[in-house]
Amino acid sequence: IFLLGRSNPELESLAIEVFRCQEIARLHRNDPDQEVKDYCNAQVTRALKVTEEQLKPVIRRSLQQGSFVFRGQVEAVQNFDPDLLEASKKRLQNVAQQVFSRYGEAAERAETTLAEKFLRVGSPAGIDSKLDPLGLVKKIGGSFTVDVSNKAIVSIRDYLNQYGTVEGKRVLDDFSRDPFGWSQDTLRYILAAMLMAGELKLKISGREVTQTGQQGIDALKTNKSFGAVGVSLREGRPSMDLLLKAAERLTDLIGESVMPLEQEISKQVVKHFPRFQHDYGPLAERLRALGMVGT
Repeated sequence: IFLLGRSNPELESLAIEVFRCQEIARLHRNDPDQEVKDYCNAQVTRALKVTEEQLKPVIRRSLQQGSFVFRGQVEAVQNFDPDLLEASKKRLQNVAQQVFSRYGEAAERAETTLAEKFLRVGSPAGIDSKLDPLGLVKKIGGSFTVDVSNKAIVSIRDYLNQYGTVEGKRVLDDFSRDPFGWSQDTLRYILAAMLMAGELKLKISGREVTQTGQQGIDALKTNKSFGAVGVSLREGRPSMDLLLKAAERLTDLIGESVMPLEQEISKQVVKHFPRFQHDYGPLAERLRALGMVGT
């Protein structure tokens, strides 16, 4: 965006006078003659006075009568506001909406520690609005889960789908630029939600991480720690429908509510299924001994 002032002959003559005074003072500032020194000081004072009292007001008037130029479009300053500063703010706001057209998908400046706090909770059920300013966690089918259809998450997924495995620093840089302009802390928090949902695969020191845990927390803790991490979409993960069905069946089996998350489902299976195996393992042999069908 450019701000072009209206042509003004007075502007050039004042600028020349200021320059002449400054050059006289610069060229003779080391002269030992006191009269010359006094004259140089007077020239410096003259340059300042002309600048403040005459040159600046002329420049301001010229700009106020000028135009903003953006992408070939010319708009008069007066169309926005009679005051130059206010007109500039209004025009820049309009330009920012065009340049950062997708900023609204993640229009939040998250605190630096939000990604870490989000992951330490470990489950969407424990996420409140303070930890989730973008509302990424939703209640779906009676259970809390990360809404992978959120526009910000979809944008990141499309990006990773296009570029494959990308270094964390590049991800932060690309989403900081147009058309996104997202806060880097906000981006890490969104990525933390995607990791919790099983959407991401992080490559940390040669090891792949697909679930929340200390390694994932350490990787997403700061912009610096995330910079060297490889990021890609996770392939072959169970669908949300499958996770919901598994969680529902486990809830029926054990009588406790189970979140539709891979990590939570695995934990409950490891905890309860050895007992089921012990209780029901001999059942087939007993049915056979009784001559019953369905063994």
